[in-house]
Amino acid sequence: KYKKDYSYPAQETALSNMEKYQRLKISRATLNRWMRVINDSKYLIRRRRIKRDPRYGLMFKSTLYKITIKGYRLLQAFGVDVSKEIAAYERWLEEINPDRKEKRLKKERAAAKYNPKTPELVKKILNGFGKTFSLVF
Repeated sequence: KYKKDYSYPAQETALSNMEKYQRLKISRATLNRWMRVINDSKYLIRRRRIKRDPRYGLMFKSTLYKITIKGYRLLQAFGVDVSKEIAAYERWLEEINPDRKEKRLKKERAAAKYNPKTPELVKKILNGFGKTFSLVF
């Protein structure tokens, strides 16, 4: 709804949404097992949120779930358009890791050098075809 790559629904909300939209009624323990499998497979990151209260001590809040790049690629394989999210994630990775940006730029420059429409390359390709078909340009 708000174009965020994270969410912190309560377990009851997740269960009610699964029942409402997928007609799937499961227990809370099953939900936690499924989420652990997804987390262990690196499709989601789960972050426990704990608040310190001076009177009551530690208070648990709902868990934060964040989709990883691997999760976005899985959604893309299922036909969900997540191209903007993947691009934003890769930009963020480049911000925190300058070497990654340098590798991407080097790759783009190498691809720009090899342009199949340059006259020299077209002539070379045509000469190759010409030798095969006994035509020389």
